[in-house]
Formats: sequence, structure tokens, C-alpha cells
Amino acid sequence: MGLCVIILLTLADSAYQHPEKDFSMKEGGLSNSDHDIMDDFLGRVLDAYKSGDISRETAISGLAHVMAALDKGNTGGAVSWFNQEGVSFFKETA
Repeated sequence: MGLCVIILLTLADSAYQHPEKDFSMKEGGLSNSDHDIMDDFLGRVLDAYKSGDISRETAISGLAHVMAALDKGNTGGAVSWFNQEGVSFFKETA
């Protein structure tokens, strides 16, 4: 749990940007559709961890990136993570 908090605080300060993706800021919060996509995304992350496709640390780090984006108001960045194929962004940041 402590690692997750450290990652969140670090990312909140550094405003993480994925090195190969253009995340434009999206006005407002998450739409109902975004919430549905987020639910699917969280399920994919949990399934990938359960199957061993990603480690616990990778799952925590990737989720922290999404949480930091939302905290900074970067809804577009978070939605980009929600819309990824599988958990590809998690593997790129590991």
C-alpha cells in the first residue's frame, strides 16, 4: 500500500505523460460511457494480474498513472488508458 501512495504522490507532482501517446485534456469529468469503459478496463487489469500477465507492482503502477491523470483533470489521458488494447500500456511502463 505504501508503494502505491508514493507512486501517486510522485506522479501527481510530475504530471505523467505516456512517452508515445498524445493525451489531450478533456473538459469536464467522466461521462457515463467513460464509466462503463473504466469498469471494463479495471476488469482487464484484474484479470491480467490474476493470470500472471502483469505483476502486482505493474498493476499498481499503471492504476496509479490513471488515478494521477484523473486527479490532475486529465480525463482524456485516463480515457486513453481505459480504451487500450488489453493492458498494453502497463507493459510499456513496466
